[in-house]
This record gives sequence, structure tokens and C-alpha cells, in this order.
Amino acid sequence: MSSESKEQERSAEKKQANENFGFIKQEFEEKKWNSRQKKRLLIILGVFLLAILFGIIASISYKATDYILTNIMEDNQREDVKFPNQTVPGTAVGDSGDGDNTTVDPTILEQYSQLLQGIWQMADELAPGIVTITAVKEDYDAIFEEATEVSTNLTGIILADNQLEYLILVNYTDLLAAEAEILYATFCNAAVSKAEVLAVNEELDLAVVRASHKDFTEAQMQGIRVIAVGDSSKLSPGALVVAVGSPTGRHLSVDAGMVSSVGETVYITDSSVSLIATNMYGYEKGFGILVNSSGEMVGVLTRKFAGDQEILQAYSVNELNPILQYMVNGKQPNYFGVLFEELPAAVLEEASIENGILITEVKEDSPAYRQGFRRGDLITKVGENDIYFASQFFTVLNNYLVDQEVRVTFYRNGREMSKSIVIQQGK
Repeated sequence: MSSESKEQERSAEKKQANENFGFIKQEFEEKKWNSRQKKRLLIILGVFLLAILFGIIASISYKATDYILTNIMEDNQREDVKFPNQTVPGTAVGDSGDGDNTTVDPTILEQYSQLLQGIWQMADELAPGIVTITAVKEDYDAIFEEATEVSTNLTGIILADNQLEYLILVNYTDLLAAEAEILYATFCNAAVSKAEVLAVNEELDLAVVRASHKDFTEAQMQGIRVIAVGDSSKLSPGALVVAVGSPTGRHLSVDAGMVSSVGETVYITDSSVSLIATNMYGYEKGFGILVNSSGEMVGVLTRKFAGDQEILQAYSVNELNPILQYMVNGKQPNYFGVLFEELPAAVLEEASIENGILITEVKEDSPAYRQGFRRGDLITKVGENDIYFASQFFTVLNNYLVDQEVRVTFYRNGREMSKSIVIQQGK
């Protein structure tokens, strides 16, 4: 084959190859960036770099301007702040380190420590007068068809010992909620005795439980104490008081504070009780007693009359004791059947009456109801005793014997009247 023929053959083959694989070449050529795209990329990079440069320049300019304005052109130069009497490392609290007089008296912390120690000691000494009342009831499980015992623990305060049994004060609402079938009293020395409810006062939300100590040894009885009673009339706002029992809702808890107010009165049937308010928080399940600085009971904690006030309150023992005396003896006081209100002296003076208490409610089927006493009557005298307070009326009423006749003097519509009543005992 001639060289010319070979050359023509190679040209034909090359042409055929270009026709078969030309699309690959075309694809690669399409993916190559053209000059216009490269130009756009360079413009974007340039703008980005310029933005960074301007940001750096702006930051430097701001700091330089702020420095000039605050440190060169400002009239009043800023000074470093120094706190006085800073403690030097290695010196005691309150010591300035330079020989100056101390600004904090170290004895304050010592006094506070002694106060806390005294509260702890007082609570420890009162612990033998606090009892755990365990209320046990039987609960039937319908699923497993078996009965189980459920127990609830309450806090009790030993009020008295009649030589046969201890008389223990508990909260009536908590006792009622426990639905007890059996009661046990566990004392501070782990001595346990069966107990039973002796008396209740629903208006005051209190109950008395008695626990026999006939099975106790002499040593066990020596470790149990009756809480001493103090004089609540000596309390005034600001007086230190300690709450023991379960004031926080936990058994054998303690809280301390001061009396914030005294003198508020709550009225119950035929009597009244003063409230002692404190600056302590009142817990929903709190119960116990309030004691003075001598460790004497001056109040019984109550949450019944607190309302929306979340403060710890207590019944004043001076007015409560006559009622408790009947409860611990398992007796009912004499019954008249009214609620009272004590009037301000100015109101009595305007009515030309020296003393008296106003009837605000008459209980149905009570001696007062049957004798015709009404709401609005102002009782001034029972027998020969002038009446000034509702709690005094209770005391005077209970000085008479059951079935004894006594004359009650009162005012109705500005007119003085009197009626004879026969003393009856409550049910």
C-alpha cells in the first residue's frame, strides 16, 4: 500500500474516533470555567476581603476614640473603687489588719451560738414530754382479698398524770383522719402502752388521749415527764418562744422565733380563747406547743383559725387551761349554749353600761334557747358576778353545780332584764 493510501486511512480512522468520542471532549470543555465566571469569583473575594479590612479599621477607630474621650478629654477621671475594711489574709473576722477598731463585734456570733445551743438544750429537756401516738386501722385489699394494717403517727403532748394514766393532747382533725381502730402511745424511752380517746373538743380541734402506765417499771416512768405550764399573760410582742412537738409537720421537730402579736380572740360555745401569733411559718400538718424562755408551755399550736395567714399560731394557755382541765378529767363543763362577742369600752359607755358581753348566736335546743335568750342580748351578770369577758363567763358558769338555779342579768333593746336558769351539764 502506498504511503498516500496509508495517510488517507489514518485520516479516516481519526475522523471516525472524533465522531465516536466527541461527546466526552464536549463534556470536559463545558465544565471548564470561562473568563466571566472567574471574574465574578474575583469580585466576590475582593468584596469579602474589603469587608474584613473595614471591620478591623472600624474596631481600632472605636477603641481609639473611646480611649481619647474617657482618658484624655473627660474632665473627671475614673478612679478605682476600693471597699473599706477589707479583710487581710490571716486576720480574724472583724479585724481590719491595721490596728483600727473592729467594725463587727465577735461576741455577736458567740451570743448567737449560745442562743442556738440553749434552744437545742430546751428541746432536749422537753422531749420526755412528747409522745408518738400510733393510730392503727385495718385496710382490706379487694384485689388480693386480704386485710392489712395501716398505721399513722401523730404527735402528742403529755398534759397530766393522774397516777394511773398519762393524759396526752393531740390534734383532733389528724386523729379523726387516721380512722384509728387501735391506738398506741410510744414514749421517749421506748415504753409503749395502749391508748384510747378520752375527750374531744371539735371547736378547738383538740382531743385528749389516755395511756395507762400500770405496766411500766419505775425506771421507765422516771424518764417520762409532764410539760410544765407557764403564764401566757406575760408574753408580749418580741418575746422569744420555741415551738416543739411537730411544728414543721415532722415529729420531734423544733422551730424558734418571737411573738408577733397577742390579744386576738376566737369565740367558742360559752367561752373564748386568745391567740398568740408568731413570726414563724405555719405548716399544714404542724402541731405541738409553744414554750417560753423558761421551757414552760404558754400556748397550744393551732392551724384552725389561721385562715390565709401562713403563720404559726397558738391558743393562750391561760384561757385554754379551764377547758383542758375538763378534758383531761373526762368531764363535760356546764352548758349554756351561746356564742359571744366582747364589745369595746366606748360602745358600752355610749349605752351607759359598765360591762357586758354580746350574744351573737344561740344554739338550738340549748338551755339559753329554751329560756328565751336571743341574739343581741347583752349579758352583764351571772348570779352576783359581773361579766366582762367570755372566758370569765365560762369560769363563772362552771362554779355552779348541775341543777342549781341561777339568775342571769342582761340588756335587751336598752332595757335591763333577768331570767333564772337551771345549770345543766354538756353532753
